[in-house]
Amino acid sequence: MKENSKSHPKSALDVLQGMLDKGNSPLAQDFKRFRLKLDWESVVGPTIAARCSPVGYVNGIVYIWVINSSWMNQLVFARKEFLKKINAYAGRGWATEIRFTQDRRDVPSSALSLEGQ
Repeated sequence: MKENSKSHPKSALDVLQGMLDKGNSPLAQDFKRFRLKLDWESVVGPTIAARCSPVGYVNGIVYIWVINSSWMNQLVFARKEFLKKINAYAGRGWATEIRFTQDRRDVPSSALSLEGQ
């Protein structure tokens, strides 16, 4: 017997993501930012996610807050790997640069905040 796809309904979030993943509208970009913050641990892994967090995004630049200078130094060396992981998650070419900070006030006001989401 063929399994009916209606027997396993998708969450509203998954349906919305499917619709928005295909577009480049401002709403689609906002949704990608929201999902990156929401799924950060699965994107970078639990050890790294416990020590840093995406806090802003504008024009392809992802701003990431880091807990201390030791971790920032380590993550700077892994910048290319971060870009690969973020773009694998959000879509090819979505992030073009990563900037690390220990002070959230360093994130430009033009960068749409990922805080509090």
